Amino acid sequence: MKIKSDFITNSSSTSFVMVGFKIPLAKEEEVAKILSGGEEKDLYKVKSLVDFYIGQGTESGAENDETIIIGKIISEFDDDGYNEYDESDYNDISEEILEIVKKIGKTKKDIKIISSTRVSWK
Repeated sequence: MKIKSDFITNSSSTSFVMVGFKIPLAKEEEVAKILSGGEEKDLYKVKSLVDFYIGQGTESGAENDETIIIGKIISEFDDDGYNEYDESDYNDISEEILEIVKKIGKTKKDIKIISSTRVSWK
């Protein structure tokens, strides 16, 4: 039996590993306000204000369409085999994420290593 030990991709996807957390779609507006200092209700407009990946739904790598993932991507692999990675210290990344997690009422236990696949934006 053959076992594939790396990410499985196709011609329109990017696999990634990130340090982050999940929130339900229902909390999108609340989290957007917190991340933007109360100025914005649309989480996707907040993307340009923060240095984090924000993805909603399965096409963005979340487990379902009612979930949003927020975090720092530490490595990604596209369909051409291109690998981009970040050698940042895990403690630095987790501290950055922890600041956001605390602001939205979650705890350190909510920070996870998330690996998933999203639609490529080429």
